[in-house]
Amino acid sequence: MLYLVILGILGFYFINLVGSYLAIRAVIFQKPSRGTIPLPVVSRMEKTRISAGNRSLDARIRRVADDSPVIIIFHGQGEVVDMWAACQEAFAEAGFSTLVFDYSGFGASSGAGARGLGVLPCDSQAVLQASAALIPGN
Repeated sequence: MLYLVILGILGFYFINLVGSYLAIRAVIFQKPSRGTIPLPVVSRMEKTRISAGNRSLDARIRRVADDSPVIIIFHGQGEVVDMWAACQEAFAEAGFSTLVFDYSGFGASSGAGARGLGVLPCDSQAVLQASAALIPGN
């Protein structure tokens, strides 16, 4: 009888452990979104593409002035550039130019979605290098 009780308790903990693992995995490694979310896009945003190896990253630039400081926005996983239009406008009102981009496989960017780190470092490096040409004077 004690054997069955111990087996039941172990089974209960095993099911909870597996369930917790699957739930955490689903949150951390979300499937990449395709396309853009239909949010109002401010007309002052410039759409552009940035090359990152054999991939093409979708990006939005909000320029204030050639000599204004630039903020590069690395958004969260599962988000897309259009979600950041209001934030970019707020930074513009404060005198900052901004650049936000979609990682490979997200939004309108090409390539496979990243799981864990994947291509994120390569995407980030490509954006940092391209920002100097995209927003002169910075």
